[in-house]
Amino acid sequence: MGTGAASGSDAAELLGALEPVLQPLDAAEDVVAAAVRMLGEYLGVDRCAYARAEADEDHFVMSGDHATGLPPLPGRFAMSAFGAGALTAMRGGEPWVVVDSATDDRLVPADLDAYRVTGIRAVICFPLHKAGRFVAAMAVHQAVPRAWTREEIETVGVVVARCWESLQRVHAGQALREGEQRYRMLFERATDGVWIVDHQLRYVEVNPAGCVLFGATREQILGRTVRDFLAEYELDRLAALQLRLAQGEVTTEVWDVRRADGEMIALELAAQVTPTGMQAIGRDVTARRRAEAERELLLRREHEIAEALQRSLLPRELPRLARLATAARYLPAARYAQAGGDWYEVLPLTDTVVALSVGDVVGKGPTAAAVMGQLRSALAGYLLDGHTPAAALERLDAFVARTPGAMGSTCACLTFDYATGRLCWSLAGHPPPLVVDGEPRYLTGAAGAVLGVAGRAPYREAEAVLAPGTSVLLYTDGLVERPGVVIDEGLSRLADVAGAAVDLAPDDLASRITTTMLDGWHGDDVALVVARFIPPPLRERDVPATIARLGWLRGAVDRWAQTAGLSLVLRNDLHLALGEAAANAVEHAYPSGEGTFDFAVTRTPDGAVEVEVRDRGRWRPEPDNNDHRGRGVDMIYELAEAVSYTQGPTGTTVGFRITGTAPSPELPVGVPTLSAIRLTGAIDLAGAASLRESLLAEAAHGPLTLDLSAVDYLSSSGVALLLEIASVSPVTVFVAPASAPARILALSGLSTALTIRAIR
Repeated sequence: MGTGAASGSDAAELLGALEPVLQPLDAAEDVVAAAVRMLGEYLGVDRCAYARAEADEDHFVMSGDHATGLPPLPGRFAMSAFGAGALTAMRGGEPWVVVDSATDDRLVPADLDAYRVTGIRAVICFPLHKAGRFVAAMAVHQAVPRAWTREEIETVGVVVARCWESLQRVHAGQALREGEQRYRMLFERATDGVWIVDHQLRYVEVNPAGCVLFGATREQILGRTVRDFLAEYELDRLAALQLRLAQGEVTTEVWDVRRADGEMIALELAAQVTPTGMQAIGRDVTARRRAEAERELLLRREHEIAEALQRSLLPRELPRLARLATAARYLPAARYAQAGGDWYEVLPLTDTVVALSVGDVVGKGPTAAAVMGQLRSALAGYLLDGHTPAAALERLDAFVARTPGAMGSTCACLTFDYATGRLCWSLAGHPPPLVVDGEPRYLTGAAGAVLGVAGRAPYREAEAVLAPGTSVLLYTDGLVERPGVVIDEGLSRLADVAGAAVDLAPDDLASRITTTMLDGWHGDDVALVVARFIPPPLRERDVPATIARLGWLRGAVDRWAQTAGLSLVLRNDLHLALGEAAANAVEHAYPSGEGTFDFAVTRTPDGAVEVEVRDRGRWRPEPDNNDHRGRGVDMIYELAEAVSYTQGPTGTTVGFRITGTAPSPELPVGVPTLSAIRLTGAIDLAGAASLRESLLAEAAHGPLTLDLSAVDYLSSSGVALLLEIASVSPVTVFVAPASAPARILALSGLSTALTIRAIR
């Protein structure tokens, strides 16, 4: 019986020798061959083999052996053929050791065939388990019986483990090399450029496509920085990009790059951070960007052509009407969207009757604009022929049936007689007009089908009587429709916006509505008409020429001005100029007793206000000590135009025209101190007289600060009082921005006598 020669120290020596042999090997077959050879030689066995187990943990394949006293044993075998005990041991992770197969009572006669065929009399088969499964084994065979030592058995176990580890390393290395090879192949063959830079933004790698895009060789690129190739105006973006990438973003952006030959190209780069710097993959999109720019230019030109055509077909300006103030807005769809076929019209029919209409043609672009022009002209003709709104829509419907592209158009048609306040309207599939007075309301009734519908019901009319000061709004659906929002919400919002701005003049109201409703964006064209019913001229005769009646006059004029929808600036200027003219009549016309004066205030068709004040007295001469008075006439000339003074034996008539366009110099801003004296109400003749004594007493103690932010009216008498106080002590006056006192002080040129500030 053979005996082994292994010892513990020799085993350690074997393992020490095995490691440096296996470490440099990078092929699996070389690892197995070296391991079985060194183990076989060390144990002095006839054959040593490494086997890889299959998934059933029974069959195995000899992947390499070292044979000296027995023939080589390649092929596939079943562990169960070498005895049930052998299979159990392998699956259980225990070594299978046979000293002599001929006498081993664990083997049955059927098992001995496998031992005879393979020439095995003695064997050590040591299994290797991973994740609880039998995956490999190392076996040493002897052609004669052999008593194996414990050290020999353990040595086989250690070697199979070392062999497995080396094979895993080899497989991982091979996978890495194959991955690198695939990456390199993709890197080299990629049609997109690939650039890799370090933390200093120096190029450390670039593929051939990247070289072509930069117009340089790999050697000319490596070592240079990203800044060397970027357009100068892109450098500011680079720092922001680095910050975003550092935060984990992966970006795709277009960058302008300067090639080695100086040509500028646009690269679409997908960039991300790497452990060693940054990586970018990109392609040339210069042609695409050029095509996009050309397409954008074409879209813009088409939009501009359609818009220009549409505007040319709309009224160049609205008619100037005695009792109806109007404003209109046409806003083409958002940037480069196709212009549509919205239209509006304000058309005088008689001396007091005006037609108002808005409409919307189905479709977009120049064709829709052309159809719009035809429908607008046709409707105007029917109305000028004397047809009512419903009758005009009936004729327009017949015209639509003969006009290509007009089918499905909508229209709102109204007539208004400002002599009676009678409003008549009819609708063809169009959103209802909005009436704004005390409570906004939509004009219900008289709703009909869109134009061009066969078999529809006849168009109907409805009527209402409006009071002066009422505004009517006509609009197209682009004002109230938004994607994903029902139109009822838009209609409700329009009523809220208009109702909150009921006192605004038509032009201001139109601006408020479009700004608030559209919020800077609209996907469809918008047409809007605002018409306000102007009250008749305000005329009063035989007004007592007393200081007390000046306050009443301001109240009456203010109510009329609000009803007329005058702008805030025009209203303030009217109060100031009319107040001065009336105060002159009170103060100068009747030095010896009581008297009366007449006044008239009329809104002109162009939106200005004409004023006339007439007294029946004789103006007293201006006193010699009038240092701080006599500014009322100057104020009227400053605020008004066409000023006239006509004096005669029966009285004096003052006439002028207020437009509200005189510019106000900009006032410095500031904040009043806590010690400021706050004044309120009106500082007219009476107000100035009541304040004079107390304010002069305060001024006697030193500089004075007056807060006029709550003063709603400052007459020339008030200005004279301020100048009188300033002659005693320095005065600083604070006023509310855009107020009547702010305007009159800014226009009076008193900055050398007073310090004037608008409250911040």
